[in-house]
Amino acid sequence: MAINRAAMKALPIEAYLGYKGIPFEKHGRNSIHLVEKKGLVIDLRKNTFEWYSSPAGNVYGDLGDFIENWLGMDKKAAWKEWTAFGRAYNNYDDAKKAEYTAPRLEEKQNFNFDRWRTSQSTENTKNYLTNVRGFHPKFVEPLLQSGIIKQGTARKDKKTGEWMKPAVLFPWVDENSKVVGLDVQGTDIDFEKFGKRGTEKRIGFASDTNYGFNLKFGNGADNLIVFEAPIDALSYTQQNLGSLRNQNTTILSLSGLNTNKVLAQMMRSNETTGKWYDKIIIATDNDLAGFNFANQIHEGFQWDENMQVVRQIPVQGKDWNDQLKAGVKGIEEFSLEENQKRYKALYEMRDMKSAFIPSKGNNVNDSSAQSKAVKDVNHVGSNISSTSKSINRDDRTQNNRQKNEAIINKALNSVKRAQNNPAELRNYFDFIAKSQKFSVRNQMLIYGQRPDASIVMGYDQFQQQGLQVYDAKGQGMKVFGTPKEIKTIISPDGEIIKWPSATNQQKQDAEAGNLKTQIKKFYPIETVFDIRQTNATVEDYARLLPKPPIHLGKDNSPEHLENAYKVLKEYAQKQNYRVVDQDEQAFKFLENVQKGKAVNYDGDFAKQGFVYTDPKQPANNTIVLRPDMNRAQKVQALAYEVGHASLYNSSATPQSNQQLKALEASLTSYVVMKNLGINPDELAQNDSQNVNHWDKVFEDFAKLNGDKEKQIGEITRASDNVNRFLSDRLSNGEALEYKTVSNKSVKNNSTQKLQEQQLVQDQSQEQVRSR
Repeated sequence: MAINRAAMKALPIEAYLGYKGIPFEKHGRNSIHLVEKKGLVIDLRKNTFEWYSSPAGNVYGDLGDFIENWLGMDKKAAWKEWTAFGRAYNNYDDAKKAEYTAPRLEEKQNFNFDRWRTSQSTENTKNYLTNVRGFHPKFVEPLLQSGIIKQGTARKDKKTGEWMKPAVLFPWVDENSKVVGLDVQGTDIDFEKFGKRGTEKRIGFASDTNYGFNLKFGNGADNLIVFEAPIDALSYTQQNLGSLRNQNTTILSLSGLNTNKVLAQMMRSNETTGKWYDKIIIATDNDLAGFNFANQIHEGFQWDENMQVVRQIPVQGKDWNDQLKAGVKGIEEFSLEENQKRYKALYEMRDMKSAFIPSKGNNVNDSSAQSKAVKDVNHVGSNISSTSKSINRDDRTQNNRQKNEAIINKALNSVKRAQNNPAELRNYFDFIAKSQKFSVRNQMLIYGQRPDASIVMGYDQFQQQGLQVYDAKGQGMKVFGTPKEIKTIISPDGEIIKWPSATNQQKQDAEAGNLKTQIKKFYPIETVFDIRQTNATVEDYARLLPKPPIHLGKDNSPEHLENAYKVLKEYAQKQNYRVVDQDEQAFKFLENVQKGKAVNYDGDFAKQGFVYTDPKQPANNTIVLRPDMNRAQKVQALAYEVGHASLYNSSATPQSNQQLKALEASLTSYVVMKNLGINPDELAQNDSQNVNHWDKVFEDFAKLNGDKEKQIGEITRASDNVNRFLSDRLSNGEALEYKTVSNKSVKNNSTQKLQEQQLVQDQSQEQVRSR
């Protein structure tokens, strides 16, 4: 029987994803990307895929190519899998097939740079590029002044409600000096939100992908140098500025690995200058994907015999920014034939990454060590089949998961034991008062593995800060990453089977509705490190330590105290608690408390203030403070009571359980005060009746029965709500107020940085392509 290859190629990749239970997300109207690998994008109109930075480099093709690369199969095994899916797909009814074969709408839109709000201030961009990326201030300043790079505006994350620092924008300029696209480089570092990369990185919606961020020296017509990202292009430029000034060279960022962008740039140059480039330099990363990209350029283009095409890599580090941050200069240049040899060696050793893990004190990217590893790998197991490699990789993944789960369970058990020890409980709440950006569960995991942790990030995040993690293999802390969804089948006996592990018959029964299916959340396990595991200096500690909103134990500035008091009062009001602190009513409240006449109040230090809660009429909720206290006393008293109010509004603990709710509220206040630099013990000593107050609070909480993990979670979330609100509005005592202008939020720095007033970018109107 003849094989109808056209029909096989027409089988929708999207349908195969559903057949295998591979989770994916829509990406505009006509493309989707995989949840597990967002660098793998499927074009629904062409029914093709492209996988950036796959284990084999940048790969592209039809469903057969997808199966071969995604499942790690050889061509014969991939063909069997392909035909099996074809038989299943042919049994789908017409309505189901129509879901995958409906005409796709064209979505071509022109890029509009005017809709991107930019800031008059450039301080955040300067700080990021100089302190995090290692650029010289004298190199950065002209780029900002000329508009080659720009600073975006602060904006609010739609999902979390947190304010994000302004991003760095890299506009793409065409041959007519018109901006036709841009790269967005975030400056907030958040491992949980952005994964291993640690920062937001994307391309602006409707950017013309025939272009990229570019610079020209002279007329730019003689040489073309291509990079993966704008940061790499600028890093190379700073290090080689002296020689570039005397050349006619175009610097081009591909915003990934895009061979079509290289060809488009060559065609434009030929049209505008009447000649082809004399020399093209492939300066992509010093890794498998970078070498594979150079191979594609070498094999896929018909080069003019007079054109020289070479490969350049940094002498130290994976990319040019690594080398810049290391303070090392140099270029290693070689032919594309040599590139092919190195790529083959790297490809064969991709499952032996331990060969690149250095001993303590060695540079992870040392070129001599890397060259030795490349030479050694030529003598290692080149006859191992891709199928056996895939099996070994699956086994290793499963074994690693089991080891990591054992580490996590041990850490959680350690925290559970601490929950019954008053001294350990105090240590734990001191730990969470540091306000690192991790979930409740991950804070427990970090504490359970390393109670002395101070600055915690992922491996790549530390590298972005110019720091090297030593002894990375097996020495990190295990935490849960962003949850992913996976399709499962429920067998008749109740067994839950992951879709990729199900038999073809089970899948067919599930598709026919004979077996139940459900979507379950899967939490990948990630590795993070403490700064003590890096080569950080004292200056790095000072630079990276989370800065408290204000340190009230050291800062007695009247202006800063007033700022702190206003922000705490604003938070109380947002929790629907009025603050009474300036009239006779406050004294009357306090007198009634001391006489035992007031009810529904919580105030351990009633001589200074208390919280009055009316469950039936929340409008009566009140925080009362003594009017005759000085500002410092009012700040610490209000901080304490605001912690109570936050817990009352967020806790699921029933009102009837007054003892537990009072303990939770007190511990929330403890964390809030510690975050503000207040010593809670000193506050207790101000009231002779409460000298041993905190010892008793921790003892009482330790004695409680019930789900302490749940209770600690409520305390952590309630205190985080206060601490994040304070951090958004206070920095070292300087107030950041949020006002409303034309129904949009504006961030105003009250310390005379009025030039940083800017409208928040309306992200809901922006559709972007993540990469």
